[in-house]
Amino acid sequence: MKRIYLTLALVLLAAMLCAEPTVTNVNASQRTDGSQKVDIYYDLSNSVGGPMTVWLMGSNDNGSSWNMPCSTVSGAIGRNVYAGTNKHIVWNAAVDFPNTSCANFKFRVIAFGGDIPPIPEEFVYINGGTFNMGGRAVSLSSYMIGTFEITQGQWQTVMGSNPASGYGVGSDYPVYYVSWYAILKYCNLRSMAEGLTPCYSISGSTNPANWGEVPTSRNDAWDAVICDWTANGYRLPTEAEWEYAAR
Repeated sequence: MKRIYLTLALVLLAAMLCAEPTVTNVNASQRTDGSQKVDIYYDLSNSVGGPMTVWLMGSNDNGSSWNMPCSTVSGAIGRNVYAGTNKHIVWNAAVDFPNTSCANFKFRVIAFGGDIPPIPEEFVYINGGTFNMGGRAVSLSSYMIGTFEITQGQWQTVMGSNPASGYGVGSDYPVYYVSWYAILKYCNLRSMAEGLTPCYSISGSTNPANWGEVPTSRNDAWDAVICDWTANGYRLPTEAEWEYAAR
């Protein structure tokens, strides 16, 4: 069975270098009124001015991982946030993480210069860095990666059919019996459907409608696929991205 994971890579580097926003003095506390809401305060500065985009990441294991859902938020978060002190975010933990105390919670506030799209649902932000991989230092820019396998339902929505058969069949099951060629088509079709720039190009075109039928055996044209690493659409993670995200 083949399972696929998708990486949604954003072109963040240019915006970050232009604005260089800085987040400091992050503090969080959970209210005692029974609402389970969490108040997060932070200071935000930007040497060149202008609006910024702010993301919130949460950890429920004291910072070992940062994949806790923090979707139901309000306040100084998202797009068009300006520099200032004591910026305030309210997270409604009762919706995203009910019946849980925040004793081991930690929060990370990330800011980017300009207008950066929010983290898509079921994706996590991976902060770029350098790590040791097979005895050599590998550096990666920041990216986002899916936290779950692509489901049969997601695949069918984009591709129009479900290749799974025989066992584990259902819209919420991981998709399987898919070829690498079919994955290229899925990535670009989903990118186009969501208004993103497709990553993969075959014979000079990023539109799968121009690629012909998905090959069932080796195909030189499809093997020569080109990936635009600056595009913001869906693609498969590299080996380094996969290993770095898993650490």
